[in-house]
Amino acid sequence: MALLAAFAQGGEEMLVHHALGVVVALPLLLLFYLGLFGGGDVKLMAAVGAFAGPFYGINIAIGSLLVGGLCAAVILLWQGRLWSSLARETRLAPQGQTSADFPKDSFPFATAIATAALGWFLYSLTSGA
Repeated sequence: MALLAAFAQGGEEMLVHHALGVVVALPLLLLFYLGLFGGGDVKLMAAVGAFAGPFYGINIAIGSLLVGGLCAAVILLWQGRLWSSLARETRLAPQGQTSADFPKDSFPFATAIATAALGWFLYSLTSGA
């Protein structure tokens, strides 16, 4: 839909520009294959990149990672596990334990992508970008 709108608005040049925005999802695709992100997160970031274009798409992707890290820290702090999680991640697991012994936590990363995209949208309204 974003690429069709870009083509209707500016022809082939705009289509190619916004198609390059899809590329911002490639790092998330790699993280998906490593089991760190869901496929929906990758598709959402590709769609956001297609709407925003490559420059703002990269900014939104970086903003999403920052917002996601902040969300993870707040969740772990709320659960009282922030310091133990940081200690575990900054050194090797204690002898006899593997990473499979620790619980995997997750939260919907789409929230972070949406927050960063909303921030970009509000910024573009106020700055005229």
